Amino acid sequence: MDVFESRSLNQGECFFVSIECSGGKDASIPGSFPVSMLGTLIADGACSYMDSYSCFLAYLKEYEAGNSDQKNALFKAYENIIAADDIYIKIIEVSATYSYKETAIDRLKNFDYDTYGKTFDLNPRVFAQVRRLLAKGDVRGLFQEIEKRFRTLAGYLVTSRTEIIPEKTDLWRINQTYAETLLFGQYAAEIFDQCL
Repeated sequence: MDVFESRSLNQGECFFVSIECSGGKDASIPGSFPVSMLGTLIADGACSYMDSYSCFLAYLKEYEAGNSDQKNALFKAYENIIAADDIYIKIIEVSATYSYKETAIDRLKNFDYDTYGKTFDLNPRVFAQVRRLLAKGDVRGLFQEIEKRFRTLAGYLVTSRTEIIPEKTDLWRINQTYAETLLFGQYAAEIFDQCL
């Protein structure tokens, strides 16, 4: 199996270690999860986010075609972003039970962010937000930032539950938040990949 195929694109779990007992859990923390479970949660959260974004884009497609009354896609976008947020709350809780893998964290701290950002022409504002956290080795802070972004999206979409359609300018801001969140996660995954 190819190395790329054997891991998720995110790999945030690779920056943590736990003191595992024979059951694969930290013996000192009742009900703790193995580090591999953190990777599963990260992948699940990313999938729920992408499902939400897909539903929102499906709504925008209908809106563009003049069918702005198609509220179901917005409601599904809301449900999926709530699911992603719930998963990331769990990720934050679970990651707090692990120690950082210091060698991997050192690679994050010493990574050449300037060259990487320029080489791949990354969005400067979004990349600066990723860099601010990862250059300090703050992977937990990165998870917290993603959860905050999911909460913001849920706040924008909550009106879809009451069948109120966001105004055109609100749709633009929602789309911008989705797009920047996607880039934020992608840039983090790129740096993680470079530092493993």
